Amino acid sequence: MPRKLLSSLALVAFAAGCHFGSEGPEDKAVWDASAGKDGLGTLDGQSFAVEVGVKGKASDDKETLEFHGGRFHSTGCDEYRFETGGYTATRSAETVAFQSATKSPTEGTIAWTGYVRGDDVDGTFTWTKTGQAPVEYWFKGKRAH
Repeated sequence: MPRKLLSSLALVAFAAGCHFGSEGPEDKAVWDASAGKDGLGTLDGQSFAVEVGVKGKASDDKETLEFHGGRFHSTGCDEYRFETGGYTATRSAETVAFQSATKSPTEGTIAWTGYVRGDDVDGTFTWTKTGQAPVEYWFKGKRAH
């Protein structure tokens, strides 16, 4: 396959974003242990059903964002072997702003920034992978429980 076509196909696959998977995070044991330690982080015990899309485009996927024991998990990134990431959260009036970074042993890193207002969540994430331009995404959704 010509190198230019192969690079284009890789970029299309990369730009599609994380998709829902059921394998669990790469660091499943760490995630399972963190679930029993809720209270370490402001958003612990909460999950959000979100729509996701490439920045400037319509939604092309749905997934769940979860918080437990001071850690953040994106279920849609499981199939790419992303680990959970520690998160920070800051409350200001009626808004909780959070940040996290997740890593995959093969698919790069994702930097997350989000805002929780009541039952609503929205934000952005940037997926960076060696040899490819970073891709920016948006997410928006509601508290799942």
